[in-house]
Amino acid sequence: MDPICAHRCGVFGRLCTFFAVGRTVDGSAEFRELGKLGKSGQRRGQREFGVDDPRTASGGSGPQAGAARRHRRPGHRRREGDRTAGNQADGGVACTSTRGRVEILLPADNSVPRPALYMLEGVDAGEKSSGWMTIGGAPAFFADKNVNVVMLNGGIASLYSDWENPDPRLGLHKWETFITEELPPLIDARLKTNGINAIAGNSMGAMGAMMLAQRFPDMYRGVAVFSGCYSTMDPLGRTAVQATISSRSGDPANIWGVPGGPEWEAHDSLINAEKLRGKEIYVSTANGRPGSDETLQTPELLERLVIGGGIEVAAHACTKMFDARLQELKIPAQVDYEPNGTHAWAYWRERLPKAWPTLSRALGV
Repeated sequence: MDPICAHRCGVFGRLCTFFAVGRTVDGSAEFRELGKLGKSGQRRGQREFGVDDPRTASGGSGPQAGAARRHRRPGHRRREGDRTAGNQADGGVACTSTRGRVEILLPADNSVPRPALYMLEGVDAGEKSSGWMTIGGAPAFFADKNVNVVMLNGGIASLYSDWENPDPRLGLHKWETFITEELPPLIDARLKTNGINAIAGNSMGAMGAMMLAQRFPDMYRGVAVFSGCYSTMDPLGRTAVQATISSRSGDPANIWGVPGGPEWEAHDSLINAEKLRGKEIYVSTANGRPGSDETLQTPELLERLVIGGGIEVAAHACTKMFDARLQELKIPAQVDYEPNGTHAWAYWRERLPKAWPTLSRALGV
């Protein structure tokens, strides 16, 4: 089964500790240490068990889950059948699906409580490892930073939202519940954080991060986003949502009901931008034109130029609209318009350090 992992990345030669989250037989959440990862990269004494699949998450009971309910949005109610059937696992733990996996980079110095940065990614969010870990440069960049970096695995075409209906191809996503209600109390309790959070994301994860920041304003002190779209009600934003879901054979009708309805409006970060007041905000985009990472040696260059370039053109237009809205409301933000670049990890990796001053102020580090 997939673990929830918390580790200091082994490429730096440090000792890594793996953890997993499961539910005990009475329904309460529990963190368990799985084992150690030494310099050799081999796990020792590993015992794995699952975590609620965010595509069907329903929230837990017990004191830890209850501690997170203060963040639940008004009027939010659970549906019958949101919980999957559990399977008995090691140690008498009744586990659900194993696709709820998280990777965590621990602070350089965790001798005192540290804040948490939650990081989301794009439409093809991998279930085995976050793109921020593999190609986004997070392990190297955060090696000397005093922050717990929580990277979500999975969530293909989900927008990290709670969907209204099951999708035949994508399942019933419940990522908002997982990210804002179920996961934080576990992270805070096991890693002894100081309770200060920020959130960041690229592409689809940028839209998801901004939505969560405005929907749960008391939860995040800052937000950093790269190459996203932040509206859902205007034609450009609605198209971005529909294209994201349809690109992976999902049905956009299953996410928030009828387009233009109340849930679509509730997820529109332009309409709800006032809820971002007081936060540290970083937004960046390129313009879709070839940049330094587009050369004759670039793999799948034509696709990068045509598809990646086109998506970044749309992200640039979305960012301009969002920037104008923030200026209209006189909400301070750092908005960077990169001179060139397509919709690609190479550029998000370069922009992460540019976002850090904003995030570090939000996190107090």
